Amino acid sequence: MRRLQAHRMSLHTPHNGPLQYAMPWVQGGGSRGATGTPARPINDSKGCGGVMRVAPIGLVREYTVAQAFEVASRAAAQTHGHPEGYLPAGALAAIVRALVEGLPLPSAVSEAVALLREQPRSAPIRRGGARGWIARRSCLN
Repeated sequence: MRRLQAHRMSLHTPHNGPLQYAMPWVQGGGSRGATGTPARPINDSKGCGGVMRVAPIGLVREYTVAQAFEVASRAAAQTHGHPEGYLPAGALAAIVRALVEGLPLPSAVSEAVALLREQPRSAPIRRGGARGWIARRSCLN
């Protein structure tokens, strides 16, 4: 608990207020001393680090599937500025949230795909077909 309090970070959603959780590796913003957002990326990283840390966001009961997507996307965008670096993080958290709510995996993936298609910078994903994009980058195939 002390570690959580020492390394607290707040992400806000428009509906539910702050989600407090520990992300000490993000707080310094890497070597540049800054963190990014989807609107103001700090780099063009397409890496998987953003995806690796967001699954727990999908477990937050107060979030809807869409809110889990939004919070996870913004969390990943702090270090991964390319849409292929932060949108998959949103998709993963949305899938986890939908599964926790009792949806079967194909329905959970369909909800995530629908959310991906709504994103303004998702053209690289849309060009390749979002469902195929998720399947190619996951263990679903």
